[in-house]
Amino acid sequence: MATHPASLEDAVAGVPALAVIEPAEVGEVARTLAWANEHGVAVFPRGGGARLGWGWPPARPGVVVTTCHLTALHEHAWADLTVTVAAGMTLAELQRALAERQQFLPLDPPWPERTTIGGLIASDDSGPLRLRYGGVRDLLLGVTFVRADGVVARGGGKVVKNVAGYDLPKLLTGSLGTLGLITSATFRLHPLPPSDLTLRYDTPTPAELLRQGLRSPVRPAAASAVLRPAESFAIFRLLGSPARVQHEQAQLVNALGTPSERREGDTSAACWRALTELPWQGGAPALVARLSVLPSEVPTLARLLRESGLVVAAVIHGHGLAFVRLAGEPAQLASTVATLRSTLAAQDGSLVVLELPPSLRSQLDPWNLPSGLLPLVARLRAQFDPRGVLNPGRLVPLEERR
Repeated sequence: MATHPASLEDAVAGVPALAVIEPAEVGEVARTLAWANEHGVAVFPRGGGARLGWGWPPARPGVVVTTCHLTALHEHAWADLTVTVAAGMTLAELQRALAERQQFLPLDPPWPERTTIGGLIASDDSGPLRLRYGGVRDLLLGVTFVRADGVVARGGGKVVKNVAGYDLPKLLTGSLGTLGLITSATFRLHPLPPSDLTLRYDTPTPAELLRQGLRSPVRPAAASAVLRPAESFAIFRLLGSPARVQHEQAQLVNALGTPSERREGDTSAACWRALTELPWQGGAPALVARLSVLPSEVPTLARLLRESGLVVAAVIHGHGLAFVRLAGEPAQLASTVATLRSTLAAQDGSLVVLELPPSLRSQLDPWNLPSGLLPLVARLRAQFDPRGVLNPGRLVPLEERR
């Protein structure tokens, strides 16, 4: 197990790390967490580091425990369409391995080369393909993790040891490393579609066109509306057999007219990879947020963003999640977030701040969780990590932050 001093680049949301620990196998992870728990040392789990800025800054300095050496593909049961993989393997590496058997994991968040499996689960990050295949919770069958006290626990598929009373795969999804350090996971896979086609429609009203396309007989694998200062468009991805894709293309053209652009194969896939990273491109000061609305409210969300008075770069997916970059002065950003949260809450929606200017870090609650949820979260924390060792304060305002 390698250990080395932390550098400035190892800071977590601006909080410096004390050291970086690189366990070589699960037993070393368990011993590290048992030691940290005994001595009250905070632990910051880290995969590829792509989402370390999300959430509150840690409540106190601690040690980074990385999964960079936990990269094995444990089992690809291709006949059963399942895979068990170590948490440190990147999503891109996993997809390349699965493609050898003409299969894939239909999760497409940004930065697949830097997104580890553990980080993907901990952040519950979803991409456009959620429209057809569902999100992380829908595809995750089982998980192995190390609790804060160093005990190795497993839940869901391939169960060896479970924790009674909890659906562990769903519970750990989106927990941001506060309930356990994920070491491996089992997913349900899908056959790799032989045909991949993207149709783009340039239009001043992309959200309305998106809704129109989703009301057509076509069931696209992904569909999104894009708003930018210099352009706006609706985009649809068709996956399946060549005959199915050709048929759906004809149906979509019949419903929406001739597309502005058409891409196939690798160029289609590259188009969607670029789309997921779009909100993180641009100059400061800016804020990046994940918004959630009912799919029927997508046009309303587009209108709210246009009326915000800020420079907006938004990707609004047909499944109701949107990733939005808002650029402007800090005070204006804070005011707009408050207004959007109030408006979305009345429509069963929400807004989570993923990245923001340093000047707003202490002013804006990234999560804005309903107050009624905090006691439940506190009880879960007490069950899994009573000493507050794992990512203290990242997810909810714990006692030490109040």
